Amino acid sequence: MKSRKNRGNFFGKLAAVFLAAALTCTMSGFSVLADEDPAGGTSEYAQAEESQETASEEAQTEPETGTISVSEVTGQSSETAQEPESAAGSDSETETRQTAAPDLPRKAPARAAAYNGTTAIYLNGQSGDDAKDGKDASAAVKTFARAKEIAKGNPQITTIYVTGTVPVSGSVSLAGTNAVIKRDPSFSGYLMDVSSSAEFTDITLDGNGDAVLAGKSLVQVTGSLSIGKGTVLKNNYATKDRSYFQSTGGGLTVRGGSVTMTGGQITGNKANIGGGISIGTNNEGDGHDSLTMTGGTVSGNTSGSCGGIYVNGSGKRGYHNGELKITNVLIKDNTASLQGGGFAGCPSSKTEIYLTDGAALIGNKASGGNGIFLAVGRNYGDHSGNPTYTISPVMLGGTAYNWKYDDGSDIPLSGLKGRLTGNKRFALNTDISEDAAA
Repeated sequence: MKSRKNRGNFFGKLAAVFLAAALTCTMSGFSVLADEDPAGGTSEYAQAEESQETASEEAQTEPETGTISVSEVTGQSSETAQEPESAAGSDSETETRQTAAPDLPRKAPARAAAYNGTTAIYLNGQSGDDAKDGKDASAAVKTFARAKEIAKGNPQITTIYVTGTVPVSGSVSLAGTNAVIKRDPSFSGYLMDVSSSAEFTDITLDGNGDAVLAGKSLVQVTGSLSIGKGTVLKNNYATKDRSYFQSTGGGLTVRGGSVTMTGGQITGNKANIGGGISIGTNNEGDGHDSLTMTGGTVSGNTSGSCGGIYVNGSGKRGYHNGELKITNVLIKDNTASLQGGGFAGCPSSKTEIYLTDGAALIGNKASGGNGIFLAVGRNYGDHSGNPTYTISPVMLGGTAYNWKYDDGSDIPLSGLKGRLTGNKRFALNTDISEDAAA
């Protein structure tokens, strides 16, 4: 019995040894299978492990833009990224994976990206909408401030096309941008309207005269406007209206308002009356219209009457003459096919071209009064009146004008200040084309 029992213990121990050896071989074989398949390639388990390691490394890399999904971080599809809800701790693990992505660093998208390649935007002060992007006429913005904001943030924008008159007030400047204001070929009205108070500096308004005949000036003033350094009003052909007396002020029209000009240029514009500026034209009921110039240039403008500046007003009781006061300015190379190459005031105007500070009216052309033309008469209804005038005998730099009548005779110094009465015309001409200070 003892021998049989010992043999049983012996065979039991031997079986245990064989079982342990078998388990060792099995585990070793499983480990090999995990790394290599029978064909000598990488097994699907190893591939999955490498894929997860690669995804983990990519999740630590900074993304370029946009949001990061769970599938991008884990390398798994959205269907397998979350554990089943029944698994222990699955809710907290899922939440951890979903909230980990926002903590990764991101690059904020550039504001200018939406305007890449855009060199022009559109502005319509009547029907525009500042919530739009201004990229085409149908998406025009409404306010000058919004158009400037877009242009300032996108230096490749060089043109702001106006498709509807823009009311402006306060500081009106395009400083800090590369853009100019330009008339869209589809639009012929005023580009800007000043009904309260505004100051123009460092801004160009281009009437796009080569592409469109306008019916109105670049700017209408019924309030008060200051024109300062860097302002350019140019290239506006306000000759679309066939009514001769409705085509006034190629660059600027003042109707019941006042303008002070201390700098800038009004150049290359056209109109039937007042190629550069029209003050109070045909506005017997508009009150006190005035232009005071202490700086700046009015040049190269063309009209039927008065190439440079035209002043009119009303002799009606309670109203005023249009007024022009100029010192330290240059009015040159303007052309009128009729009278007043540089300036015309008729028939109800008040002209003051100060003696002491001077001005320069040179190179202007007209059939009568190439420098200055004044007219008076009682046949103009409410526009009839007796204009007063004070005209300098010398230019800004001290050069004598040598003023002459249309017949070529000299105008005496006593004839340069006074008041016209009756039915008269007073034309002043000069052959001087240069001035030291001009």
